[in-house]
Amino acid sequence: FGSKRGLFDAAADSYLDEVARPRLRVLTHKPIPPDAVGMYLRSLRDALLVNASAASEHGCLIVNTAGSLIGKDEAVRDRIVAYRTEIATAIENGLTHQPGFDSSRVKPTATAITSLVVAAMTLTRVDPTAAAQTLDIAVALTNG
Repeated sequence: FGSKRGLFDAAADSYLDEVARPRLRVLTHKPIPPDAVGMYLRSLRDALLVNASAASEHGCLIVNTAGSLIGKDEAVRDRIVAYRTEIATAIENGLTHQPGFDSSRVKPTATAITSLVVAAMTLTRVDPTAAAQTLDIAVALTNG
């Protein structure tokens, strides 16, 4: 790896490719189901509620990094922002494929849902039930 930073980059790449992006696939790979956003959120919710799972015990590697000292590093900060953008873009994509969803609400709803996802991934380390409830609120935002 060459350095601690090289090790972090490899771990982050592995996490994104093996954990985060496969869950987002329902929102990014065609055909996109009409309830893709709900499917993504319920899948994440279920993962956070599994006792002693990596998701419920540790939350999200990238989100956790934002609150650590390495999160102040410019390249790491850029990676965190890029991941948040990746989630938001995927959710926007899912909402645009949801029949009857008001197109003027796609961007603000995706922003709100992304914020709730980040909050749930942070909260799960101390209260998985509250994290799941946060994602239930996110699902409700897709219904109107």
